[in-house]
Amino acid sequence: MTPPQRDGGERSFVLAPEVARVLTAAMDRIVPADEWPSASAADVGDYLEHQSGRDHASLWADLLLDGLRTLDIEADQRHRSSFAALSTAAQDRLLDDISADRTQVAWPVSAPAFFASLVRVVIEGYYTNRGNDGSGADDNRQRQSWDMIGYRASPRRPTASSESPPPASRRLDDVRGSYDAVVVGAGAGGGVAACILAESGLSVLLVERERWLRSADIPDDHLRNHRLPFYGHNTGPAEEGHPRVLVSRRGGERIMAPHELGYHNNAMTVGGGTRVYGAQAWRYPSGDFRAASCGCLGLGRSHRGLRLTHPAQHPSGPGSDSGPPMELSSGARVARRMPGRWRDPVSRGDCRLGRLVS
Repeated sequence: MTPPQRDGGERSFVLAPEVARVLTAAMDRIVPADEWPSASAADVGDYLEHQSGRDHASLWADLLLDGLRTLDIEADQRHRSSFAALSTAAQDRLLDDISADRTQVAWPVSAPAFFASLVRVVIEGYYTNRGNDGSGADDNRQRQSWDMIGYRASPRRPTASSESPPPASRRLDDVRGSYDAVVVGAGAGGGVAACILAESGLSVLLVERERWLRSADIPDDHLRNHRLPFYGHNTGPAEEGHPRVLVSRRGGERIMAPHELGYHNNAMTVGGGTRVYGAQAWRYPSGDFRAASCGCLGLGRSHRGLRLTHPAQHPSGPGSDSGPPMELSSGARVARRMPGRWRDPVSRGDCRLGRLVS
Protein backbone atom coordinates (compact mmCIF):
# COMPACT_ATOMS: atom_id res chain seq x y z
CA MET A 1 0.00 0.00 0.00
CA THR A 2 1.19 3.49 -0.77
CA PRO A 3 0.39 6.45 1.50
CA PRO A 4 -1.37 9.07 -0.67
CA GLN A 5 -2.68 12.23 0.95
CA ARG A 6 -6.45 12.08 1.12
CA ASP A 7 -8.81 14.97 0.49
CA GLY A 8 -9.79 16.67 3.72
CA GLY A 9 -6.53 15.66 5.38
CA GLU A 10 -7.34 11.94 5.53
CA ARG A 11 -4.34 9.68 5.16
CA SER A 12 -4.28 5.97 4.42
CA PHE A 13 -2.39 3.59 6.66
CA VAL A 14 1.18 2.94 5.57
CA LEU A 15 1.83 -0.78 5.70
CA ALA A 16 5.32 -2.12 6.03
CA PRO A 17 6.16 -4.37 3.06
CA GLU A 18 6.04 -7.55 5.15
CA VAL A 19 2.58 -6.65 6.52
CA ALA A 20 1.34 -5.77 3.04
CA ARG A 21 2.45 -9.23 1.88
CA VAL A 22 0.47 -10.85 4.72
CA LEU A 23 -2.61 -8.84 3.71
CA THR A 24 -2.31 -9.83 0.06
CA ALA A 25 -1.85 -13.50 0.90
CA ALA A 26 -4.76 -13.52 3.35
CA MET A 27 -7.19 -11.75 1.02
CA ASP A 28 -6.30 -14.20 -1.74
CA ARG A 29 -7.29 -17.09 0.52
CA ILE A 30 -10.58 -15.38 1.36
CA VAL A 31 -11.29 -14.92 -2.35
CA PRO A 32 -8.82 -17.16 -4.22
CA ALA A 33 -8.45 -17.24 -7.96
CA ASP A 34 -10.33 -19.82 -9.99
CA GLU A 35 -12.20 -19.01 -13.19
CA TRP A 36 -12.69 -15.60 -11.61
CA PRO A 37 -9.96 -13.25 -10.33
CA SER A 38 -8.66 -13.39 -6.80
CA ALA A 39 -9.13 -10.51 -4.37
CA SER A 40 -5.76 -8.94 -5.14
CA ALA A 41 -6.28 -9.33 -8.90
CA ALA A 42 -9.60 -7.50 -8.50
CA ASP A 43 -7.79 -4.57 -6.83
CA VAL A 44 -9.26 -5.17 -3.39
CA GLY A 45 -5.97 -3.88 -1.99
CA ASP A 46 -6.65 -0.49 -3.57
CA TYR A 47 -10.09 -0.43 -1.97
CA LEU A 48 -8.65 -1.24 1.46
CA GLU A 49 -5.97 1.42 1.02
CA HIS A 50 -8.45 4.15 0.26
CA GLN A 51 -10.83 3.06 2.99
CA SER A 52 -8.09 2.83 5.63
CA GLY A 53 -8.11 6.61 5.81
CA ARG A 54 -11.87 6.90 5.72
CA ASP A 55 -14.53 4.42 6.84
CA HIS A 56 -12.05 1.77 7.98
CA ALA A 57 -9.69 4.08 9.89
CA SER A 58 -10.67 2.94 13.37
CA LEU A 59 -10.85 -0.69 12.22
CA TRP A 60 -7.25 -0.55 11.05
CA ALA A 61 -6.10 1.20 14.20
CA ASP A 62 -7.96 -1.07 16.61
CA LEU A 63 -7.91 -4.46 14.93
CA LEU A 64 -6.60 -5.10 11.43
CA LEU A 65 -3.05 -3.81 11.72
CA ASP A 66 -2.28 -5.73 14.92
CA GLY A 67 -4.10 -8.76 13.55
CA LEU A 68 -2.02 -8.92 10.38
CA ARG A 69 1.21 -8.57 12.32
CA THR A 70 0.20 -11.28 14.77
CA LEU A 71 -0.94 -13.57 11.95
CA ASP A 72 2.62 -13.46 10.63
CA ILE A 73 3.99 -14.16 14.11
CA GLU A 74 1.59 -17.10 14.41
CA ALA A 75 2.85 -18.49 11.10
CA ASP A 76 6.46 -18.17 12.25
CA GLN A 77 5.68 -19.88 15.56
CA ARG A 78 4.09 -22.85 13.80
CA HIS A 79 6.10 -23.17 10.60
CA ARG A 80 9.20 -20.97 10.98
CA SER A 81 7.95 -19.13 7.92
CA SER A 82 6.12 -15.95 7.09
CA PHE A 83 2.42 -16.32 6.35
CA ALA A 84 2.89 -15.20 2.73
CA ALA A 85 5.52 -17.91 2.14
CA LEU A 86 3.33 -20.78 3.37
CA SER A 87 1.59 -23.13 0.99
CA THR A 88 -2.04 -22.30 0.34
CA ALA A 89 -3.08 -25.40 2.28
CA ALA A 90 -1.07 -24.28 5.32
CA GLN A 91 -2.49 -20.77 5.01
CA ASP A 92 -6.01 -22.16 4.96
CA ARG A 93 -5.41 -24.29 8.04
CA LEU A 94 -3.97 -21.33 9.91
CA LEU A 95 -6.86 -19.04 8.99
CA ASP A 96 -9.28 -21.76 9.98
CA ASP A 97 -7.58 -22.01 13.38
CA ILE A 98 -7.60 -18.30 14.13
CA SER A 99 -11.25 -18.07 13.10
CA ALA A 100 -11.92 -20.63 15.86
CA ASP A 101 -9.54 -18.89 18.31
CA ARG A 102 -7.10 -21.79 18.24
CA THR A 103 -3.89 -19.78 18.55
CA GLN A 104 -0.38 -20.60 19.78
CA VAL A 105 0.85 -17.06 20.47
CA ALA A 106 -0.64 -14.24 22.50
CA TRP A 107 -2.87 -12.07 20.34
CA PRO A 108 -3.26 -8.38 21.30
CA VAL A 109 -6.69 -8.43 19.65
CA SER A 110 -9.40 -11.06 19.26
CA ALA A 111 -8.26 -13.46 16.54
CA PRO A 112 -11.83 -14.42 15.48
CA ALA A 113 -12.92 -10.76 15.43
CA PHE A 114 -9.87 -9.85 13.33
CA PHE A 115 -10.60 -12.57 10.81
CA ALA A 116 -14.32 -11.82 10.63
CA SER A 117 -13.59 -8.14 10.00
CA LEU A 118 -10.97 -8.95 7.39
CA VAL A 119 -13.42 -11.20 5.54
CA ARG A 120 -16.05 -8.46 5.61
CA VAL A 121 -13.87 -5.68 4.22
CA VAL A 122 -12.34 -7.94 1.55
CA ILE A 123 -15.80 -8.95 0.36
CA GLU A 124 -16.79 -5.28 0.37
CA GLY A 125 -13.89 -4.47 -1.91
CA TYR A 126 -14.55 -7.43 -4.18
CA TYR A 127 -18.22 -6.75 -4.86
CA THR A 128 -19.03 -3.09 -4.26
CA ASN A 129 -18.89 -0.26 -6.71
CA ARG A 130 -15.76 1.78 -6.30
CA GLY A 131 -17.04 5.34 -6.44
CA ASN A 132 -17.91 5.15 -2.75
CA ASP A 133 -14.37 4.59 -1.48
CA GLY A 134 -12.94 7.93 -2.59
CA SER A 135 -10.61 6.33 -5.13
CA GLY A 136 -12.18 8.13 -8.07
CA ALA A 137 -13.01 4.85 -9.81
CA ASP A 138 -16.57 4.54 -11.00
CA ASP A 139 -17.05 0.79 -11.11
CA ASN A 140 -15.93 -2.50 -9.73
CA ARG A 141 -12.80 -3.56 -11.63
CA GLN A 142 -14.00 -4.62 -15.06
CA ARG A 143 -17.19 -5.72 -13.27
CA GLN A 144 -15.90 -9.29 -13.20
CA SER A 145 -17.29 -10.07 -9.75
CA TRP A 146 -20.61 -8.57 -10.87
CA ASP A 147 -20.60 -10.87 -13.88
CA MET A 148 -19.92 -13.80 -11.57
CA ILE A 149 -23.10 -13.23 -9.55
CA GLY A 150 -25.22 -11.97 -12.44
CA TYR A 151 -25.50 -8.42 -11.09
CA ARG A 152 -26.37 -5.69 -13.53
CA ALA A 153 -25.55 -2.08 -12.74
CA SER A 154 -28.38 0.41 -12.44
CA PRO A 155 -29.51 2.00 -15.70
CA ARG A 156 -28.29 5.45 -16.51
CA ARG A 157 -29.96 8.08 -14.38
CA PRO A 158 -32.34 10.58 -15.99
CA THR A 159 -31.01 13.94 -16.99
CA ALA A 160 -32.16 17.04 -15.14
CA SER A 161 -34.33 18.05 -18.09
CA SER A 162 -36.23 14.74 -18.05
CA GLU A 163 -37.10 14.76 -14.35
CA SER A 164 -40.41 15.93 -12.99
CA PRO A 165 -40.26 19.29 -11.22
CA PRO A 166 -40.47 19.21 -7.43
CA PRO A 167 -43.95 19.61 -5.99
CA ALA A 168 -45.01 23.05 -4.80
CA SER A 169 -44.49 23.65 -1.10
CA ARG A 170 -45.45 26.33 1.42
CA ARG A 171 -43.54 27.93 4.21
CA LEU A 172 -44.86 27.41 7.70
CA ASP A 173 -45.80 31.09 7.91
CA ASP A 174 -48.05 30.66 4.86
CA VAL A 175 -50.03 27.74 6.28
CA ARG A 176 -53.63 28.48 7.11
CA GLY A 177 -55.05 28.04 10.58
CA SER A 178 -57.36 25.17 9.66
CA TYR A 179 -57.85 22.50 7.01
CA ASP A 180 -60.40 19.80 6.37
CA ALA A 181 -57.62 17.19 6.61
CA VAL A 182 -53.98 17.18 7.68
CA VAL A 183 -51.90 14.27 6.39
CA VAL A 184 -48.55 13.69 8.07
CA GLY A 185 -45.96 12.05 5.84
CA ALA A 186 -45.71 12.42 2.07
CA GLY A 187 -44.85 8.82 1.33
CA ALA A 188 -46.82 6.50 -0.89
CA GLY A 189 -49.64 6.16 1.62
CA GLY A 190 -49.84 9.76 2.76
CA GLY A 191 -49.30 11.23 -0.68
CA VAL A 192 -52.03 9.13 -2.27
CA ALA A 193 -54.43 9.81 0.60
CA ALA A 194 -53.83 13.55 0.38
CA CYS A 195 -54.35 13.48 -3.38
CA ILE A 196 -57.67 11.62 -3.16
CA LEU A 197 -58.94 13.92 -0.42
CA ALA A 198 -57.97 17.03 -2.37
CA GLU A 199 -59.57 15.70 -5.56
CA SER A 200 -62.74 15.15 -3.50
CA GLY A 201 -62.89 18.86 -2.81
CA LEU A 202 -61.41 19.00 0.68
CA SER A 203 -58.73 21.45 1.74
CA VAL A 204 -55.69 19.35 2.62
CA LEU A 205 -52.36 20.07 4.28
CA LEU A 206 -49.71 17.45 3.52
CA VAL A 207 -46.79 17.65 5.96
CA GLU A 208 -43.35 16.21 5.20
CA ARG A 209 -40.24 16.77 7.32
CA GLU A 210 -37.69 16.23 4.56
CA ARG A 211 -37.09 17.78 1.15
CA TRP A 212 -37.69 16.63 -2.39
CA LEU A 213 -34.76 14.63 -3.74
CA ARG A 214 -33.66 14.67 -7.34
CA SER A 215 -32.03 11.58 -8.82
CA ALA A 216 -28.67 13.32 -8.57
CA ASP A 217 -29.24 13.70 -4.83
CA ILE A 218 -29.40 9.91 -4.34
CA PRO A 219 -25.97 8.64 -5.37
CA ASP A 220 -25.35 5.03 -6.29
CA ASP A 221 -23.47 3.63 -3.34
CA HIS A 222 -23.47 -0.04 -2.38
CA LEU A 223 -22.36 0.65 1.19
CA ARG A 224 -24.32 3.79 2.04
CA ASN A 225 -28.00 3.29 1.34
CA HIS A 226 -31.09 2.32 3.24
CA ARG A 227 -30.75 -1.35 2.34
CA LEU A 228 -27.10 -1.64 3.39
CA PRO A 229 -26.11 1.36 5.53
CA PHE A 230 -22.63 0.20 6.51
CA TYR A 231 -21.13 3.68 6.61
CA GLY A 232 -24.10 5.98 6.19
CA HIS A 233 -27.02 6.33 3.84
CA ASN A 234 -27.81 8.28 0.70
CA THR A 235 -31.12 9.92 1.67
CA GLY A 236 -32.57 11.68 4.71
CA PRO A 237 -32.60 12.23 7.57
CA ALA A 238 -29.23 13.88 8.05
CA GLU A 239 -26.75 12.21 10.34
CA GLU A 240 -26.65 15.22 12.65
CA GLY A 241 -29.65 16.39 14.61
CA HIS A 242 -31.85 13.27 14.26
CA PRO A 243 -30.82 10.85 17.01
CA ARG A 244 -32.99 8.11 18.44
CA VAL A 245 -32.51 6.32 21.74
CA LEU A 246 -32.60 2.54 21.68
CA VAL A 247 -33.63 1.05 25.01
CA SER A 248 -32.77 -2.59 25.56
CA ARG A 249 -34.93 -5.06 27.45
CA ARG A 250 -32.61 -4.66 30.40
CA GLY A 251 -33.07 -0.91 30.42
CA GLY A 252 -29.79 0.04 28.82
CA GLU A 253 -29.82 3.01 26.47
CA ARG A 254 -27.87 3.70 23.32
CA ILE A 255 -28.06 6.66 20.96
CA MET A 256 -28.53 5.47 17.38
CA ALA A 257 -27.49 7.39 14.28
CA PRO A 258 -29.93 7.40 11.32
CA HIS A 259 -27.83 4.98 9.28
CA GLU A 260 -27.59 2.34 12.01
CA LEU A 261 -29.89 -0.64 11.64
CA GLY A 262 -31.35 -0.25 15.12
CA TYR A 263 -32.73 3.13 14.09
CA HIS A 264 -35.43 1.33 12.05
CA ASN A 265 -35.14 4.06 9.49
CA ASN A 266 -36.94 4.32 6.21
CA ALA A 267 -35.93 6.87 3.63
CA MET A 268 -37.16 10.34 4.56
CA THR A 269 -38.04 12.47 1.58
CA VAL A 270 -41.07 13.57 -0.37
CA GLY A 271 -42.28 10.23 -1.67
CA GLY A 272 -40.75 8.32 1.24
CA GLY A 273 -39.22 4.90 0.77
CA THR A 274 -41.32 4.40 -2.34
CA ARG A 275 -39.49 7.30 -3.98
CA VAL A 276 -36.09 5.85 -3.09
CA TYR A 277 -36.80 2.20 -3.83
CA GLY A 278 -38.60 2.81 -7.11
CA ALA A 279 -41.99 1.59 -5.87
CA GLN A 280 -40.66 -1.97 -5.72
CA ALA A 281 -42.17 -4.44 -3.27
CA TRP A 282 -41.23 -7.98 -4.22
CA ARG A 283 -43.09 -11.09 -3.20
CA TYR A 284 -41.03 -14.01 -2.05
CA PRO A 285 -40.28 -16.43 -4.90
CA SER A 286 -40.69 -20.12 -4.25
CA GLY A 287 -36.99 -20.60 -3.62
CA ASP A 288 -37.07 -18.31 -0.60
CA PHE A 289 -39.54 -20.63 1.09
CA ARG A 290 -37.10 -23.52 0.63
CA ALA A 291 -34.09 -21.51 1.76
CA ALA A 292 -33.68 -23.30 5.06
CA SER A 293 -33.30 -26.61 3.26
CA CYS A 294 -30.10 -25.40 1.59
CA GLY A 295 -28.64 -24.28 4.91
CA CYS A 296 -27.93 -20.74 3.80
CA LEU A 297 -30.31 -18.96 6.16
CA GLY A 298 -29.51 -20.84 9.29
CA LEU A 299 -33.10 -20.54 10.47
CA GLY A 300 -33.53 -24.22 11.14
CA ARG A 301 -37.01 -24.25 9.65
CA SER A 302 -38.71 -24.61 6.31
CA HIS A 303 -41.30 -22.26 4.88
CA ARG A 304 -43.95 -23.63 7.24
CA GLY A 305 -43.38 -20.60 9.49
CA LEU A 306 -43.95 -18.10 6.67
CA ARG A 307 -47.57 -17.28 6.07
CA LEU A 308 -48.90 -16.60 2.59
CA THR A 309 -51.94 -14.41 2.04
CA HIS A 310 -53.03 -16.42 -0.99
CA PRO A 311 -50.79 -19.50 -1.05
CA ALA A 312 -52.76 -21.19 -3.81
CA GLN A 313 -52.11 -18.26 -6.15
CA HIS A 314 -48.47 -17.89 -5.21
CA PRO A 315 -45.96 -19.13 -7.82
CA SER A 316 -44.80 -21.78 -5.36
CA GLY A 317 -48.37 -23.07 -4.97
CA PRO A 318 -49.69 -24.57 -1.75
CA GLY A 319 -46.53 -26.65 -1.61
CA SER A 320 -45.39 -28.94 1.15
CA ASP A 321 -43.37 -28.39 4.27
CA SER A 322 -40.11 -29.19 2.56
CA GLY A 323 -38.72 -28.98 -0.90
CA PRO A 324 -35.73 -30.18 -2.83
CA PRO A 325 -32.43 -28.49 -1.97
CA MET A 326 -31.87 -25.36 -3.99
CA GLU A 327 -28.93 -25.06 -6.33
CA LEU A 328 -26.71 -22.27 -5.10
CA SER A 329 -26.43 -19.23 -7.33
CA SER A 330 -23.08 -18.43 -8.89
CA GLY A 331 -22.69 -15.71 -6.27
CA ALA A 332 -23.17 -18.23 -3.50
CA ARG A 333 -20.43 -20.44 -4.83
CA VAL A 334 -17.76 -17.90 -3.91
CA ALA A 335 -17.96 -19.20 -0.33
CA ARG A 336 -16.96 -22.64 -1.50
CA ARG A 337 -13.63 -21.09 -2.35
CA MET A 338 -13.19 -20.39 1.36
CA PRO A 339 -11.61 -23.26 3.29
CA GLY A 340 -12.58 -24.79 6.58
CA ARG A 341 -15.41 -23.74 8.83
CA TRP A 342 -16.09 -20.49 7.00
CA ARG A 343 -17.33 -22.26 3.87
CA ASP A 344 -21.05 -21.86 4.62
CA PRO A 345 -23.07 -20.94 1.55
CA VAL A 346 -23.25 -17.31 0.57
CA SER A 347 -26.16 -16.09 -1.46
CA ARG A 348 -27.92 -12.87 -2.17
CA GLY A 349 -30.66 -11.54 0.05
CA ASP A 350 -30.60 -12.59 3.68
CA CYS A 351 -28.03 -15.37 3.47
CA ARG A 352 -24.95 -14.94 5.62
CA LEU A 353 -21.35 -14.57 4.56
CA GLY A 354 -19.97 -17.57 6.37
CA ARG A 355 -20.55 -18.17 10.04
CA LEU A 356 -18.52 -15.19 11.11
CA VAL A 357 -19.95 -12.29 9.14
CA SER A 358 -23.63 -11.42 9.07
